[in-house]
Amino acid sequence: MTVVIRPATAAEILDLRLRVLRPTVPRVPNPRDLEPTTIHIGAFAGDDPIGCATVQPEAYQDVPAAWRMRGMAVDPAYQGRGVGRQVLEAATVAAEHGGASMLWANGRVSAMEFYLALGWEPVGPVFDHGPDSLPHRVILRRLGS
Repeated sequence: MTVVIRPATAAEILDLRLRVLRPTVPRVPNPRDLEPTTIHIGAFAGDDPIGCATVQPEAYQDVPAAWRMRGMAVDPAYQGRGVGRQVLEAATVAAEHGGASMLWANGRVSAMEFYLALGWEPVGPVFDHGPDSLPHRVILRRLGS
């Protein structure tokens, strides 16, 4: 299987993201997806999106140069094959090139092992988030030296 990791448009990854993360939500873009500073990363097998993440500048507490990652998803048929790691690495590089000193996200507790293995750290308590009220934690990844 050849997987290509590249910048994507919101339209290219919207269905995958919502199908994997929010299957009960209508298929409409989030207004933040269309902001000029938003960067979408996609993993593609041929023309089919199989993984995605979105990063954009958004301060975290007292870190104004932080960026937020949203919508990290991998098609279940491709999970466990390194696609998520590749997407996350590309999203991290995009944020670093944009001037980020830190990435943060609301990470699903069910994916915490994945994030911990890639250098993210959980902070704060578990909280319910999203339309399905799934357990999440804020996760951080410090960038640069």
